[in-house]
Amino acid sequence: MPCALCPAPRACPPARRSTYAAGIPDPLSLQEYLVERCERCDRVGFTLHDGREFLDWVTEVTDSLVLLDWAPSPMDLDPPAEQGLLDESGEWLSLDAILPGSASHYDRGSRTWVPRPC
Repeated sequence: MPCALCPAPRACPPARRSTYAAGIPDPLSLQEYLVERCERCDRVGFTLHDGREFLDWVTEVTDSLVLLDWAPSPMDLDPPAEQGLLDESGEWLSLDAILPGSASHYDRGSRTWVPRPC
């Protein structure tokens, strides 16, 4: 389901959570983490195995791919869809291309980058 703030042209699959020992939530897989970020329209950042860095929005997530979208300017803090700019110009990237442990998202409430829990 697309999020209310930035309805993606295709819906992100719902995130699932499992639990382990004493009902503590399992850390999310990278795919689940990115689905949550997509649903919340959070800005994300991560490093690729080839050293490139990504900083902007995830607009769709599949089992093995992620669709990335960029802001028209580095100063834009709102998702492109919120500005009426979402189109098919994003780039598909394999989840395997993302360096483990490098994903984080921007928390608008605290105005800080929050690393993905491992």
